[in-house]
Amino acid sequence: MRYLIIGASAAGIACASKLRDLDKESEIVVISDQKNLPYNKCILADYLAGNISQDRLFFKKQNFFQDNKINLLLSTKVIKIEPDKNKILTKSGQEFFYDKLFLGLGTRAFVPDIVQDIANIFTFQTFEDIEKISNFIKNNQVKNATIVGSGLTGLECSDVLSKMGIHVNLVIRSDKIMSKQLDKTGSEFIEKLIKKANINLLKNKTIKKINKNFLIEFSDNTQIQTDMIIFATGTIANTELALSANIKISEYLNGIIVNEFMQTNVENIYAGGDVCVIKNILTNKSMLNHTWPDATMQGFIAAYNMLGENRIYPGVLPTTSSNIFNTSFISCGNINCDILNTNNFCKIIEKRDQAFYHKFIIKNNHLIGFLQLGKIENVSKFKEIMLKKENFLLYFNNYLQ
Repeated sequence: MRYLIIGASAAGIACASKLRDLDKESEIVVISDQKNLPYNKCILADYLAGNISQDRLFFKKQNFFQDNKINLLLSTKVIKIEPDKNKILTKSGQEFFYDKLFLGLGTRAFVPDIVQDIANIFTFQTFEDIEKISNFIKNNQVKNATIVGSGLTGLECSDVLSKMGIHVNLVIRSDKIMSKQLDKTGSEFIEKLIKKANINLLKNKTIKKINKNFLIEFSDNTQIQTDMIIFATGTIANTELALSANIKISEYLNGIIVNEFMQTNVENIYAGGDVCVIKNILTNKSMLNHTWPDATMQGFIAAYNMLGENRIYPGVLPTTSSNIFNTSFISCGNINCDILNTNNFCKIIEKRDQAFYHKFIIKNNHLIGFLQLGKIENVSKFKEIMLKKENFLLYFNNYLQ
């Protein structure tokens, strides 16, 4: 058998590793358009800050592939999949045939059209991005940087640059930080940390124009001058290759559609990671998910099924966690259902003081979401209760006090 894997991040490497664990003889080829060995995108901010070495960033070294007889091809871009011939074609003209194919195509940073023709506009998505940002800061004596984006990436980037002694402007289009993961109180909690870090938070701002000398003009006719601009405005799934091969894509979510076996509509082609549409365990609805552990699990499950050992991927429990501005937080499940409380569908329990904020959302005595900032505790137990749909109030009556 020849197993072919496109993509060398969490899902792709997990799939290759598990395939080799289960099948010691078959050929495994991993193809990636990146030039570097596989690295952990989740700790890029730590790498930029100098908190971890480059060696720790790369989670699989060359000897891993040699020892496991996995053929890793870097700087190799796949431009076409021909499912009817079980073949892929690379930009350099190479052809590779396969028996089973796994797509770990990942995502790319979204950059608005307004900045396409301006040099030295940065994103915060890849190892190459971090290297470019670091070199620009060193070579241009950057004193003032502007980060665009209200999500976790924008906050992590702002946190790191601020600690490097750079004055940071954080520009967001809405009036709330991390609107998908935090409620109003949680956003206000983070805002206080942002202000404490002397970061200039600019809310409800839409960029109208960026001059080549980095003068930013907003739609409300206000302006700011900056030395560099980093866009952290979300990602786009790399679905084009799959779409051209008639692999089904969700039009609404722009992700590859897979079944419970991580299998696409083409029988011998599987997919996993950020590029996939998967099931939300709590709602049974489709969603995109961008967490490293879930991508790894999807790669494992796909490998079992590529070998004919039926394993079901149950779906994902949406979870976001990080440590920003020296404060840990975790957001899990449905956080923003406060509106349901007015109709007596949900019960909301909150605990807080100046140092922490906890929120639990209960529906029919079942925990459907929780948020913790500043103090993290009992996370595994809360997740277990959610997944098993146990009576939350029986376990945690102390939160009612």
